[in-house]
Amino acid sequence: PDVIIFLVSLLVIALKGQKYNMAYKECIINALIKNFFNDVDYIPKKKMPQEIYNKVNYNEYYNRYYSDDYVEAKIEEKYDMKMAEVHTVYETTHTDSDGNTTTDRTTKFYGLFIKIKINKSIKNKLFIRTDGEISKRDRLEMDSSEFERYFDVSSEDKIIGMQILTHDVMDLLINFRKFIKVPFDICVLENLIYIRLHIGSVFEAKISKKSIIDKEQTEKYYNILNFIETLSKKIINILNDVEI
Repeated sequence: PDVIIFLVSLLVIALKGQKYNMAYKECIINALIKNFFNDVDYIPKKKMPQEIYNKVNYNEYYNRYYSDDYVEAKIEEKYDMKMAEVHTVYETTHTDSDGNTTTDRTTKFYGLFIKIKINKSIKNKLFIRTDGEISKRDRLEMDSSEFERYFDVSSEDKIIGMQILTHDVMDLLINFRKFIKVPFDICVLENLIYIRLHIGSVFEAKISKKSIIDKEQTEKYYNILNFIETLSKKIINILNDVEI
């Protein structure tokens, strides 16, 4: 996109007296986020508060929590959004009879975590997760075999769940999943929307021998932010339109 070309000159200025990665974040990533959202406050070294992440209750036990690239912004100038990279790990340490210690680390989630507050409560908890992550007992049976190849759904109120997940909505989520090519999950809890993109590390600079910024990497971040904005707006519109 043209915006990437425009940002090159800004990065050249920012590089003076700054380390490359931080300059890239403060200049390029900050400008990209502002391209999609309003009232942006991007603090690369700040964490998403752990209690916000835990509020969703993803049922994945971890004992190490890492986070950075914290963002506060608004969607359509009225919906509060918080976003950050989050990495949760289950770490265990074992000592054998000879006194040798080994540490095993299992990643539970690594990617972008987003929280959005809307003005309407669905009076329900709705989970849309990767296929196989919700037990058959709790799973809402959907009338789309293609949708169920990608997602599992649980809903405390099954009627509200079916009201929200119409065929059009399921098709929309399938198309999003095919476009982004990585798993994502959605939780709607009363008037709060939580989205996770399982994409690993984000918003880090990549050194390019050909140019001052790596165009392919920066386009990837542009596309991720574009995806988040589009998906968020679609979910907000769906929840605002459903009669509850």
